[in-house]
This record gives sequence, structure tokens and C-alpha cells, in this order.
Amino acid sequence: MSDQGPTNTPKDINAAEELPTYGDLEEQERSNPNSRFGRWRSWVEKRAAERYADITPEDRARQRERGWGLPIDTAVPEQAPPPGFATSPMSAQLAPQRLGETSLSLYEFGSRFIPHSSTPIRCLLPLLEDRYLLIGSDDGLGMLDVFPESESLALENGSVLHALEAAKRRDVWTGESIYQLNLLECYPDNQGGLQGVVLALVGPEESDPEKEPMRSVRMYNLASIFSLVKWTAAHPDAKPPVIHGPKGWSPQQAGTRRLQRPSAHAITKSLKSMVIDHGRPDTPPGSMSSVKASSFASERSPPKHQDSADTADSWDLVDDLPLRWATDYVNLATAGSKLSNTPVLFYELWRNDGVNSRGTSMLAVVTKTAILLYETPRGERSFRFVKEFYTPLPAKLVTFVQQTNNDIVRAVSVHHEGGERLRKERPLSRGGPEGVASATPRARRQSIPGDSTYGSQLSLFVIFEKKAGLIRIADSAVSEMELWDDGGRPPSPIRAQSPTSIHSIHSSSGFRKSIQVLDFHRDGRGMWQPMITMDIPYPPSANGEQSVMALSKTFLIISRGSQTHILPSPLRMPLANHQPLRVIRWHTPPSRVSARVSLLADRPAMLQLVAFSDKGIEIAETPVTFLFQQSDPGSPGKGKGKGKSISAQSEPLNRAQWHTMETTKPLCRGGIWHRLDTSSGRPEIHPSEWANDLASHPAATSKLETGKGIYATVQRGLDDYRVIWLGDDVSPGSI
Repeated sequence: MSDQGPTNTPKDINAAEELPTYGDLEEQERSNPNSRFGRWRSWVEKRAAERYADITPEDRARQRERGWGLPIDTAVPEQAPPPGFATSPMSAQLAPQRLGETSLSLYEFGSRFIPHSSTPIRCLLPLLEDRYLLIGSDDGLGMLDVFPESESLALENGSVLHALEAAKRRDVWTGESIYQLNLLECYPDNQGGLQGVVLALVGPEESDPEKEPMRSVRMYNLASIFSLVKWTAAHPDAKPPVIHGPKGWSPQQAGTRRLQRPSAHAITKSLKSMVIDHGRPDTPPGSMSSVKASSFASERSPPKHQDSADTADSWDLVDDLPLRWATDYVNLATAGSKLSNTPVLFYELWRNDGVNSRGTSMLAVVTKTAILLYETPRGERSFRFVKEFYTPLPAKLVTFVQQTNNDIVRAVSVHHEGGERLRKERPLSRGGPEGVASATPRARRQSIPGDSTYGSQLSLFVIFEKKAGLIRIADSAVSEMELWDDGGRPPSPIRAQSPTSIHSIHSSSGFRKSIQVLDFHRDGRGMWQPMITMDIPYPPSANGEQSVMALSKTFLIISRGSQTHILPSPLRMPLANHQPLRVIRWHTPPSRVSARVSLLADRPAMLQLVAFSDKGIEIAETPVTFLFQQSDPGSPGKGKGKGKSISAQSEPLNRAQWHTMETTKPLCRGGIWHRLDTSSGRPEIHPSEWANDLASHPAATSKLETGKGIYATVQRGLDDYRVIWLGDDVSPGSI
């Protein structure tokens, strides 16, 4: 009996000293539908990840010396994914995931156990060279602090993955949903902060799905937003400010004091700090020129309260500063204007220059029945109402695009205040661009050499639920959009007419008649998607120059259904008569298509088209050389041009897919995370050699923007939404 040790005794798996394994729990879950393991598994993994993050490397090393953890030699090596296919990033990786045979890689931020948002992510705005990523969602405004406590952050193995894994998600404010975010102006100050203006579409939290939210367009003080972001990063355990409703700020209790919304006088004083001297961007705030309240499009109507509410006594608590920063804004709508008490669906912003200069800007605000157009003249900040476009159905998407003129369009004075000023400031010329964008250097750059037209005009590409049309801003001419290879039925009367004959009477009634000619029946060819305008730099072999400061050429990317067309800019009408430079077809009809250019020193420049759908991401990559080897391919009846366009289809096309079976959507362009250097043990982003010469080389600015990556969002599960970044692989030669 003595030779029968306890090792031969059967073990009771239900004994208190024996914990069940994951396999045992999964087996119990399959056999017992009432098992709670499936509901608690994510929480268990999250808590395990948090406990692991709380352990310092020294403590972890001491635990391993005592026998904790698995030996390194027993770890099972991961198998590389097959070519052309990328697995889900839920599995831990030691480097950014390279997608197939393309040069595109996928980067993630933060822990894989902690979601970035529990509601759909609507928008993203990078700040301070992408150190902070503002996230707009239905719950409010959040942020990703990519490098929290960067002074004390030390990387164990210097990998990019460990650098981005340190990102922390914070709540900036709650109580108001953020649907869109854009930078109108952005300048660094001499204290290391940011100054400027942020344009945002804000609405209340969607508590009732059947009730339409009252969304409004606001202009926030960037200095206040940046101060709130830094305060949130410095106080991770502090409760974020709560804001209630866009129509009025409900009082909150802060200790024993009751705060009220600042009056118009207080807002005007705060907006004075938003004015920046372009000649001296680092001028101290005390020397900045003052600005009147009318310098903005509107002044928010203050709540009815006494002037003593905005005195220093109301804001003498340090805890009140976050709430004050979060409410430092003005509304675009004025009392009695067309936007007053009108819910906004979305807006679209077009800038002639970058965010570092006050160039001409156009803002299209879309409501259920109209598109309201606003403009900021060059050198000014105020948005001024220009005109209104009636829409028979609510527009789904609106994009600004340059359109060619096949006929001489006379300068007309539009029926609004300031119309004569627009006509005089932008006269038509035969050799240059016409209409609204005639005086802009960008419009002249978009004119194709050898073009038989008389320049280009700024237009609105409007997408409805089933159809799409083009509205010329100068004279409100309307034309229907059809792709070159659509075919199948004769053109409708509106396609058979010239844009000028469609709308010869510049009045609201004439515009209604012209746009109602559009037939809105479903034709089964797929949904239209926003038009993309890209400035692609000339390759050295195309213009004979080897300098990276080569000029760029503008192209358009139009998508409908499962196909994407690449066209030269400006857009030629009618579109169905002009053959595209390249047609790319997707395996799965995407919900949105984005584009970027891969600029690596060790390989030719590659145009990367990324299609987002509810099944993942699909990538198509092709060299950009074919875009510059064709002369006027879109002109009908030219055999030479058509032959070259057809040969472009034989250009090599690299494809890859990232299957997640979850919904993906692009957010914005930005980021150069492929230049993240961790060799010193601390994360640092090294710009390219010519990035510091942007002021003396304007062409480099366009090249730097083109080489940036794409921020996107992916849904991992119920109440689990993440931010990812798509860009070049980590390479010392990447630009």
C-alpha cells in the first residue's frame, strides 16, 4: 500500500484548491446556456490586463525568479499570416501589422482589452503633432493621450508596439455628442500651447432614438480646448465636466457654488485671445489686436442672467476651469438667421490654404431642405452667408470639387448681400480659373496643361440617397452625375443640356425647377461616395527632376458601388463622356473609400486606395507613374488618349485584405507614426530631412500632407470601438 502515492488518486475538479481552466469554463458554457462565463470573460480579461500593467518591470522580474509565469523557451511562436491576408489585431503583435504585399501597415493604440469608446466614434482631431487625439462620439468628447507621462516612459525593448500601447483613453467632457471636428486655424504660441479656432458639430446625447437631435455648428477657442486637454492628461482621476444640451447650459453644482453660463461679454473677451498676428505668431497675448464680436459669424445668445454671473467671483475655484474651457465657444447661427432653430445634418469645409494662414474658406451647412453656403474672405475670420441651395431630399454627403467650364460663363451678381463684391473681386478670365475660385492659386494649379476649357469653378458634389448631382456655385447650375462605364439607358434631359442652359434664371424658383429634374429612382448600381481630391507629387522620372521639392498634380477619386475611378482635376462634365485614368473594382462594395500616397525612399511612390466596409478593409496599391504618362485621356474621340488610358489597366496592382467581420470607417487624414523612433528607449517622431523647409518650399507642404496616414475606427464587439492608424511600415527611409 505504501507504493501507491497520492499521485494515483483521482482528482476532484470541483475541489476548492483546484481552479477551473478556460477550457473547463468554455465546456460548461456550451453545455449550460445559463452560464455567466461569457458575460464575465471580457471583464476578467480587462482586470487581468490592468493588474499586469500595475506591476513594474522590477517586480515582474522578481516574480519570474520565484517561478511565476511561463519560461521564455516554452512560448509558442506565432505563425505569420498568409500573403494578401491580415488577421485581426486582437492577437498581440510585436510590430505593426503589414497588410499583405503592400507597403501599408496597421497600427493600434492602447491596451487591446480597453475600448476607446462605448459608442460609435464619429470623428477624430489630432493635436500637437498627434500627441493628443480628440475623439468625438455620442457620449461626448474623449481623447487618446498617446504618450502619457512621456518623461518617465521607458520602453523595455524599444519597439513601436510598446510605445503605442502606452496610450491612455480619457474623457474630456460628457453630456454633448460630437459629430464633426475641424481646425479652422492653428498656431503655436511661445508657451508651448496652441491658439486658433476649432469648428465642431455638436448635439445633445441621443437618449431618445425617435427624437431628432438639435445639432448646431460651433466655433471653439482652440486655446481653451488645448488647456482642457492638458488638464485632463494631468488629472486622469478627475471627473470630466458635464455639459447639458446645445440650447443652454444647465447649471451644475460645484461644491456649494452654483455656476452659470458666461454672458456674451465674457465670451467676447475670451474670443479676443483667438486672434493671431500672422506676421508674428508668437506675439504675447497682451499685444494681440482686439477683435469685435461681429468678427465671427454669430454671437451666442446668452442666457438671461445678471451680469454679475461672469465676474471673477463666479470662476474663482480651480475646479471650475475645465467647465469654463469646455464652454468657450460661439454658435454659427444668429438670432433670426436661416440656421436659427434649424437642426444641422452635417457640414463640409473647403480651404484654399492650410490651417496656418487665413485664406479663402467655404462652408456648406446641410439641413433637411437646403444647403447653406458661407464664405470667409481672404485675410478675414468671419463666416458670411452667401446663398442657399434648395434640395428636394435631404443630402447624405456634400463635397467641394473643381469643375471645368466648357462654355464662357458670364460673371453674374448672385442675389445676396455681398454678391456684387464677389463679382468684382473675382473677374472671369479666359486664361485662368473662373467664378468663385478664380483668384485662388490652388484653382490655377488644378488646371490641366493643354485643357481646352476656360478654367475651373468651385462646385458642390451632392449625394442623395439614390442619386448624385453637381451644383456650380457661381450660377447654381445643376447637372446629374454618371460614371463613364455606367451606361445602360439613354441620358435624361438634364444630362443632355449644358450646365448654362439648365439654369439660365438665377433665382430660387429656377434652381428648384432645375434640381427637381433629377430622377431619384434606384438603379441598382450602388451608392455614391464622397469625392476625394488629392495632390500627388510628380515622380522624378516623370519631370526629369530628382529633387523632393517637385511640383504636384491634382487628381480626383470617385467611387460608386464596388468600383472606384481615378480622374484628372478639374472635373470634366459630362462625366459619362470621359474615360477615367484607372478603374478599380472591389470584392465587397465599400461604405467609404480613402486614399493616400506611400512615399518611401527605397521604392517608387505608390497610390494606396483603402476601401472600408462592414467586413474589414481592402487595399489596392499601384504606382503613381501611370497618372503622369497619359495626355488628356478623358477627351472623347482621341484614339491616342484612349489607348493610353486602357493600357493603364495593365499597371501592377497589389491587393490586400484585413478581415475583421466588423464595421470599419475612416475618420481623417494625419499622422506619421511610421517615423516613430524608439531606439533611445523613449518615443520620438523624427520628421523627414526636408520637413523643416516647408516655408521656403510650398510644394513640400503638399507632399507632407499626401504622405500622412489614415485614422480609422473599427468596432470590435458590443460597446467596443477602437481607433487604428493605417500608414507606411516602419522604415528609416520613409518620408
